[in-house]
Amino acid sequence: MESPSELEKASPAKAKYPWFIIFILGNEFCERFTYYGMKTVLTLYFSKVLLFSEDSTTFYYHFFSMLCYFFPIFGAWIADGAIGKFKTIFSLSVVYIIGLVVLTLSAIPDLHFHAIAGTLSGLLLIAIGTGGIKPCVAAYGADQFKPGQEAQRETFFSYFYFCINAGSLISTFVTPLLRSDVHCFGAKTCYSLAFGVPAALMAVALVLFLLGKPFYQDTPPTGSLISRVFFCIFHAIANNIRGRNVSKPRDEYKKSDSYEVSEKRTSTESWLKSLRNFFRKSPKENTRHWLDSASDKYDLALINDIKQLLRVLVMFLPIPMFWALFDQQGSRWTLQANKMDGRLTDSYYWQPDQVQIFNPVLILIFIPFFEWIFYPLLHKFKIPFRLLSRMVAGMILAGVAFIIAGFVQIALDKTLPVEIRPGTSELRIFNANPCSISLSGQFLSSNESELLLGPYEMKLLTDLPTTKQTVASFNARNINCRAFLTPARIAVNLTDSRTSSLYLTEHNGVLHYRQFEESKEKPEDGNAKVRFIIPLGLNTSTGNGNITMVNPNIAAGKDGHELNVAVNGSSGLAGFGILPDVKADVDQGRFILYLSNERAEFGKNVVGAQQLDLPNGGVYTVIIKSDLSPNVTANASQAWQRYDIVEPNTLSIFWQFPQYFVITLGEVFLSVSGLTFAYSEAPESMKSVLQAAWLLTSAFGSIIVMVFSGAHLIRSQAVEFFVFAGLIGAFAIIFAIMASRYRYKELDPVHLEMTPQDPKPGPQRHVSQDSRSGLITEAETDESQFRQ
Repeated sequence: MESPSELEKASPAKAKYPWFIIFILGNEFCERFTYYGMKTVLTLYFSKVLLFSEDSTTFYYHFFSMLCYFFPIFGAWIADGAIGKFKTIFSLSVVYIIGLVVLTLSAIPDLHFHAIAGTLSGLLLIAIGTGGIKPCVAAYGADQFKPGQEAQRETFFSYFYFCINAGSLISTFVTPLLRSDVHCFGAKTCYSLAFGVPAALMAVALVLFLLGKPFYQDTPPTGSLISRVFFCIFHAIANNIRGRNVSKPRDEYKKSDSYEVSEKRTSTESWLKSLRNFFRKSPKENTRHWLDSASDKYDLALINDIKQLLRVLVMFLPIPMFWALFDQQGSRWTLQANKMDGRLTDSYYWQPDQVQIFNPVLILIFIPFFEWIFYPLLHKFKIPFRLLSRMVAGMILAGVAFIIAGFVQIALDKTLPVEIRPGTSELRIFNANPCSISLSGQFLSSNESELLLGPYEMKLLTDLPTTKQTVASFNARNINCRAFLTPARIAVNLTDSRTSSLYLTEHNGVLHYRQFEESKEKPEDGNAKVRFIIPLGLNTSTGNGNITMVNPNIAAGKDGHELNVAVNGSSGLAGFGILPDVKADVDQGRFILYLSNERAEFGKNVVGAQQLDLPNGGVYTVIIKSDLSPNVTANASQAWQRYDIVEPNTLSIFWQFPQYFVITLGEVFLSVSGLTFAYSEAPESMKSVLQAAWLLTSAFGSIIVMVFSGAHLIRSQAVEFFVFAGLIGAFAIIFAIMASRYRYKELDPVHLEMTPQDPKPGPQRHVSQDSRSGLITEAETDESQFRQ
């Protein structure tokens, strides 16, 4: 008998935790920061810089997402069947970085790149890179653990998942600030920086990965299982088409996680029977499967594993509709947020692409809650809520989220400008005088003989009959102006489906006017647009000067504190108080106004005692009143008048929180449960294939959105949200029926297993090793590599 010391010497030493795994975790953090940081600002880059329509923006955004989830097949194939995981990660990371550099350079206007071609080329390279390394990094990290380190491997997946969400969370918050708060190349935004910082982080990710090279243990490629699965299926289909129903004797069937069959049938009968068996709770004994036709070339254990794989894959068929809804957080929901009010305080504004941060924050809250509290409570009280039931709930919740989004859109549409009907136009008439003026003309309604405009009053004329170009005429006369106003005739050019503004001012007893065509659309950048009318001469020797706008809520010296709008007072009708075109794009805020005045102490004087409020999303006209001299403007409470051409955004951006809350709840139910289901139900040899198949469900979801946006099927965004909610509801019903007829492996009485002690096949209850709680837990912690 051996002594305890001898046994201790004979037993292998406990393997230490591979410390160098930190390089792989750092690589994943940086890569996820890169991917989500770049993707967060992509929608606004398409719409504001490349000037894509909302449908085109949605199409290209989801086309990029689709590629990112198709290329994992390519990455897995070359990693397993050609060059191995390390070389795959390294080479495709280089491609990834090149794509980011091309995207960044395309966003720099001074380089005169073809912006659209450069952007799309860069995104293609990024999709190849991020998609190709997606299935490799987590698997390569797991390869660093030795047999007996299963518990340590599970902690690695937990750390890996944390790095993914930490990178996503930080980048989703930071990159919109780089885009909006930094000004570069003469623009108010800096998309090149928002793309360049992720590019630099990806370079850091590659360096971190290479630092661990001396310590990694590489597993040589053993051939791509994905290729063998596809070739086996194609061979079986070809044999069935040719009528070659090859089968081997029943005793040659090997042990497998799948169902064994032996009865010979014709090709047509086999296909029809197999189709029916997909939707039965379990396949019937002695039913020939169409895959058995491949047994002349492929091992029957592989064939039987593919049969079980197909039973799981058929349950994936409705899942793309969930991802079609879920992935619109970065497209349609971001475009919706761009038309909402993101103001938190007078000095801080929540960017529309920052709203996506709700998802990773809620994920980090929900997963521990459900895993540690909710599901254990259900188990304690014996309330059944199995994996497929959770997935049905996830689909229903996604539909509820889109119903909420639809109602938010209805409320938002009420704040948007009303479109001008074809064949008509609009005209705003501004009286920029401290006295009243009366107008008469052909476009007044039949019950009005005159249009009276009080001091600094604006009147809106709508539904004016207009062909392509129509000339309207008005007669103006003095009511109570201090100077005698000679009656004047005014001619205005009207354009079909457009809106114009007509400004009237008096100088030396003569009425002068000027017309501007206005935009009746929300500003593309979500900020504010303002036009200034100054019906008085500037106190400068040249007549030129500035309107200075100071935001006291932003510290001096920081972006957004002060904005100078140039005033050219030496041309046009400037001497009569109507300037050529004084307008500016400004960040939302409250401003103190100053006018240039060479006689003032600091070369300018303040205009009025009140701050000018310019909320985001509005288009404004501000008239500086002409009856105020420079000596009294500081004490005048009504030194200016603001008119809203387009109403500002009034619906708070945080009304989107409920829809994010519900769809993230649906993601936890569907995504985590879906991967746990696939992991526990698939044959041991097919788990990597299911990883690629799960990623493909997201790719097909993007295709669904591309069809909707590319075909321009629905004009109303609210209606489109409701249509998607209806579609996911229908798919949830179909999936619920499929789930009710699905038989889990460990509960299936017809699940066959052949052993040497029982050479005769027969129905036996078989609890797969995969389905034990330990492996399900590992699948849950590993969920991120599939979902991300």
